[in-house]
Amino acid sequence: MPSSTLFPAALALCLAAAAAEDVWRLRISNLTVIGVIALFACAALMGGLAGSWQSHLGAGAIALGLGVALFAVGAFGGGDAKLLAAAALWVDVAHLPRMLLAVAISGFLLLALAVVGRRVLSAAVASGDPKHLLNRHSRLPYGVAIAAGTLLTIAQG
Repeated sequence: MPSSTLFPAALALCLAAAAAEDVWRLRISNLTVIGVIALFACAALMGGLAGSWQSHLGAGAIALGLGVALFAVGAFGGGDAKLLAAAALWVDVAHLPRMLLAVAISGFLLLALAVVGRRVLSAAVASGDPKHLLNRHSRLPYGVAIAAGTLLTIAQG
């Protein structure tokens, strides 16, 4: 498998793992985030990035600042903030607004799905994990939106 498809495929697996973990436990492990960062470092060293590595690091730094701000006001969990920053490394500064918009739209769709799902499924499902998804006061697994928005942005080029 050439590096042009190897890195995006490995990134997709890491982001899918983060999303699944967030759905199941409402947590994103540091190991998963480190995996996204390590893949980025390998891609950067092997020349598998579009644009300069400085622009990619800038996107990660901006996303980290945004994630920390959202964490500070209680809109994000710590894992979400870390995953957003790690995922943003994969886009350069020029494409960061598109990624953030894709993450926001994915988050809105996740919210809509949760609202409908909680109303429909709460009566039908009484047991089984993850029960927390049916609790209307539970947080949303925003790692799903971060993964989806990142992958959509990268797939668009």
